[in-house]
Amino acid sequence: MSDVHKSFAVLIFGLLIGHFGWIKFSVPAFLYLIDYVQHLAIIGLYLYFFRKIDLKPSEKVVHNIAAILAGLFIVISYLFFRAIVLKFGVPNAGDRFPPLYGWVMGFDLIVGLALTAVAEELLYRKLMVDVIQTYTERPIAVYLTSAAIFALLHANQGTVSAANAFVAGIVLMFLYRWSGSIATAMIAHYFANLLFFGVIFS
Repeated sequence: MSDVHKSFAVLIFGLLIGHFGWIKFSVPAFLYLIDYVQHLAIIGLYLYFFRKIDLKPSEKVVHNIAAILAGLFIVISYLFFRAIVLKFGVPNAGDRFPPLYGWVMGFDLIVGLALTAVAEELLYRKLMVDVIQTYTERPIAVYLTSAAIFALLHANQGTVSAANAFVAGIVLMFLYRWSGSIATAMIAHYFANLLFFGVIFS
């Protein structure tokens, strides 16, 4: 099986795992456990086909600084969309992650968010690029398609999360393509989620 076919297979199965992961919100007692298993399954699927994941960040300091700034920008974008929704009364009902406390919260902030960043960047950035570029080299297609699918993943969490996920998808894709390192995009994704779940939603 060629690398393109492997990428396509992992992308399709990964998207199914990611989007069927919505079921976790119907069983809040096991929500986080299902979330971990879901992301581990995506990572395991990737490793099964490709044997390894390049987790080495870019050696350029500017790329790593940009990753932190990108994470911060994603959070600011969320706050902007939330303010717009509140101001104009746009419906924003959706599923929410229940709060965690003590060591469980610490575990989630370190391990859970790392699994999320690794799995989603492999799926929605690296594999998206590998697959879409077999059909077209136009960057706009890569950016818009990956961002739209990433937004769809978050649609069940409300208008704000979906809109912000679209913006985040574009920012993270730019970071990946510009730096040439998927790990750099993972850093940005992790930092944004750390601010979300460690500060804003806590």
